[in-house]
Amino acid sequence: MSDKLIFTCMLAIAVVGAYLGIVGVSNVLGASFDMGDLAPSLTSGSTGGSGGFLASAASVIGGASSHEASRFLISFDALKNIHPALLQNQGGVRVYDVDIYTHASPEILMVSTNRGLYYSDNTGLTWHVVNTSQGELTADSVVLRVIPVDAHAYLVSVFQNGVGSVYYTSDMFATMKRLVYFTDEGIYDMAVYGNTLYLGMSNGQLIQYDRTKETFKVIHTFPSPVVRLYDNGDGFFYAFLKSGALMQAAGPLGEFSKITVGGTWFSSGSMKSVAFATSGDIYALGKNGVYKSENYGVTFTLIDNIPLLKKQIDALAVSGNTVYIISDGRLYVSTDVGGSWKLQDNIPLDFSVNQFYFLGEGRVILSE
Repeated sequence: MSDKLIFTCMLAIAVVGAYLGIVGVSNVLGASFDMGDLAPSLTSGSTGGSGGFLASAASVIGGASSHEASRFLISFDALKNIHPALLQNQGGVRVYDVDIYTHASPEILMVSTNRGLYYSDNTGLTWHVVNTSQGELTADSVVLRVIPVDAHAYLVSVFQNGVGSVYYTSDMFATMKRLVYFTDEGIYDMAVYGNTLYLGMSNGQLIQYDRTKETFKVIHTFPSPVVRLYDNGDGFFYAFLKSGALMQAAGPLGEFSKITVGGTWFSSGSMKSVAFATSGDIYALGKNGVYKSENYGVTFTLIDNIPLLKKQIDALAVSGNTVYIISDGRLYVSTDVGGSWKLQDNIPLDFSVNQFYFLGEGRVILSE
């Protein structure tokens, strides 16, 4: 038998096997969740509303939006003055999220990483790892997201020992209540609508969790991990995928469509990042530059008036209606939604900015 014929037979067997695998999974849960062939198999959960999906194994850590960031730059005056800060003395720390707890004195900075949840109560001069009494958070935890749900309560997405969990805490991590967990999958992002929680998953699923009824279900499955969820008050709900696609719907339960700006590279969903202005404008960074939409993604125009010294853009961010762009270590700022630009050459030469975190009242963290 020729090599070509052997390959053809093996390919046919693989396709049939994959089909049977999909059918077998859908028969387990498709009817009850109305998800058809997209539904995963369900395992029994513990009492108290916790449950688990047995989904296909995924590269959880590698899929989330992150950057190596053992050191930071911190500003307390909207990037007019910038100060260095060190997260820890060794490298290899991947940052997934930055937040601030304003109901303490002094305020507490929190950084979610692949090596636990760090906090600082002295404006970032020194950092400590959170270790909870029951081991929900340790230096070995992958903390993907921390979001506030009211003045003193937070939801925390943790991946640990092959299990992705969402915890609730109202006493600054002294006690942690697990709401839901998923085997072999991580929760990259969360969006809160009252008592309903929407989870963006590493396997591409968008899951709805009812905190009152303590039930959850798959409401959509995307072809790529859901890196970020956005609700910007413009009447739309957005899911940003690892593939670079930006998906838009009229609310989390709506029908999603992909936002594109034209051209083969962008239509295929190769956005590097997206940002939203208070005005409702959408900014997208792709390989050809920064694009802007003033009609919620219906059409985009290329911003071609940025006075770049080198034709490259490394990072994009928007706070309010102020647009920030990093190019070759230089910071460009527009306070008139991209109409004009000012160069702020105050970034250290050895610091490569990849991500902005705006924490309110002029406080900004820049990570590598």
